[in-house]
Amino acid sequence: MDWRDQGILLSSRSHGETSVIIEVFTPERGRHAGVVRGGASRKMAPVLQPGAQLDVEWRARLEDHIGTFRVEPLKSRAWTMGDRMALAGLNAVCALLLFVLPEREAHAELYRKTLILLDLLDQPEIWTLAYLNWEMALLEEMGFGLDLRRCAVLGEKANDLSYISPKTGRAVSPRGGRGNGRIASCRCRPA
Repeated sequence: MDWRDQGILLSSRSHGETSVIIEVFTPERGRHAGVVRGGASRKMAPVLQPGAQLDVEWRARLEDHIGTFRVEPLKSRAWTMGDRMALAGLNAVCALLLFVLPEREAHAELYRKTLILLDLLDQPEIWTLAYLNWEMALLEEMGFGLDLRRCAVLGEKANDLSYISPKTGRAVSPRGGRGNGRIASCRCRPA
């Protein structure tokens, strides 16, 4: 069992004295874990930082095993250590992906959007909007997409959508959300 792909490093943790266990997000294999022998060395530790883009080769005796990675750096995002906001954004992206992505399930489109987002980290004026769009894509990919195009109650396009139904994921305008002076029976919550 072996494969090769490119991926984004999501996390790295110690394993024994000289090895580390990393989790990478790849377009074809999704979130995947493996051991990097010698990953705690002075040479490899700077390479194995969250957000780094890597060329990875995974091998294991059986498909279900944790396996081992051989990694080659492609792009470092270590510069984010000097920018508080960029580092916070990078950490948020990696933490969300670690939390919500199922193991070994491909999400090629989300991977592509994540790469675009990480490449925008050095542009704070547009990064926050790109991050919001990425979060919407993440929700959609996980099956919890939101429909913010039109009011769910009135059916018309509205620029003042204020509520989101937790049941349907559809937005409601203040006018559509009022039913006898209170929020309509769809149990919408303020956005």
